[in-house]
Amino acid sequence: MATSQVSSAKCNCSCTTTWTLASRPSKARSRTASLGWIPALKAATDAWFHEAKTATWANMAEIKALYRTASPVTANRVVFNIKGNDYRLVVEINFRKRIVWIKWFGTHADYDRLNVKEVQYVKDA
Repeated sequence: MATSQVSSAKCNCSCTTTWTLASRPSKARSRTASLGWIPALKAATDAWFHEAKTATWANMAEIKALYRTASPVTANRVVFNIKGNDYRLVVEINFRKRIVWIKWFGTHADYDRLNVKEVQYVKDA
């Protein structure tokens, strides 16, 4: 399954990218539109993208130390709380290759109905 890299346009700064954030931008745009994209949510996701792009995570313990509300699900999958726990972001991480794949993003209520260990990106028809 091919992925597109998230560009620095997601992060409004001049940071040096140390991680590849792999996602499908068109899917991310359609998902955020269906969530009712609001300025506070955009600011929160932009902040997460910036932090992830400049992070030096070597393992899940380092993520947990920096993000106390992050929930490790497996050795390489973690759930981040976004915008005060109103939204959830499920990512899979390859620490050795420094790649982060966005697996799912949505409201906390939608998250409660997921099998977070197995949720995968699904392309809209």
